[in-house]
Amino acid sequence: MCAHAGATHAQFTPQDEEVCPAAAGVVDPEFYSAGRRMVFMDRSNRLKVTTLRSDGSLGPGGCRGTVIDERATLSVPGFPLINGGEWALSQRGSEIYYTRLDDSGRVEMAVAKENGGTWDVQAVEASSDRGLPIPSMDGSDPQARILYARVRESGYELMWRESTDPTTERTFGAHIVQASGGAPRWVRGERAITTTQLDSNGVAQAVRIDIDTSVVDVLTQDTDPKDEVWMWRAPEFGSARVFIAVAGGSQLRVYREEGASWNLINALDATAFSARSGIYSPEPTIIDGRSYVVMQLSNQKVGPSEIWVASIDPALPLLRQVSDPAAAGKVRTEPEWVHTSSGAFIYYTQNEGRGRAGLRRASTGL
Repeated sequence: MCAHAGATHAQFTPQDEEVCPAAAGVVDPEFYSAGRRMVFMDRSNRLKVTTLRSDGSLGPGGCRGTVIDERATLSVPGFPLINGGEWALSQRGSEIYYTRLDDSGRVEMAVAKENGGTWDVQAVEASSDRGLPIPSMDGSDPQARILYARVRESGYELMWRESTDPTTERTFGAHIVQASGGAPRWVRGERAITTTQLDSNGVAQAVRIDIDTSVVDVLTQDTDPKDEVWMWRAPEFGSARVFIAVAGGSQLRVYREEGASWNLINALDATAFSARSGIYSPEPTIIDGRSYVVMQLSNQKVGPSEIWVASIDPALPLLRQVSDPAAAGKVRTEPEWVHTSSGAFIYYTQNEGRGRAGLRRASTGL
């Protein structure tokens, strides 16, 4: 069931180009394809947004963008991960949730919404000592849900809530691994979170948490530690639920719900098609009725890397390097899907050393 190099990348030539030079200071970009927007931080901790043209190139704001907030931050005290602005979608429209510092220097969550060409910013109610929100993207919801970290004297705890109602705040359990950067995720179209929790043997297993009942469904039970769990409905399998997880740090596994069981249907072993043995930052998407995953291949989270795209369906395999293979020593991180009128592209960050990084765009041929 593991992927081999034979079924991969014939008839494809990577087209990998610079979008923003390192001097532009684009940090942690996130994209909203339908709204043709990119939100990002700069090296002065300012939250910015810029427009995208229909072909996915940057609009008039370019790499400089428009400043939304000058007090944004990527981190929360005591929490091992960092994160910038994230897009949300609900009946309230598209919004950006992020972390900033209040007047006394404490972290809080904030939300920004575009209004007639300008951006209105508000603190999220009752969000002091909370940050790094990851919002839901379900347009039919009355409001976005957010999951986030809350600062405690003894460290942190993970919470979720309805974005505009602090009385809904609840905790949930997750196993966070700093070395991989894996984070809990919302299940699109469901009031549920996927993440990992440790079993009785101390092995991280994939789980789905129903946020209304707090029921935890354990999805895997073998001996390989899991990370980066994403769940969605796959059109190629009649909209059956599927999820991906990185197993043992180097294998992307695909599971399909069949009756009351979750069955392993595909496994892509990084060592079978790359000299980079680790899989980081996988992210799924759907293109023309098929599911694909982009991933960073590297021997460590920040190190010489490659960016690859794969299909999840073993009957219609696709495995394709989209970053420039000639630039083998480049440090590439955080690949992101962007859907355009010219097809799907991958935007990613390329580290240039001394805390500087450029933004690049790779064609997928999809």
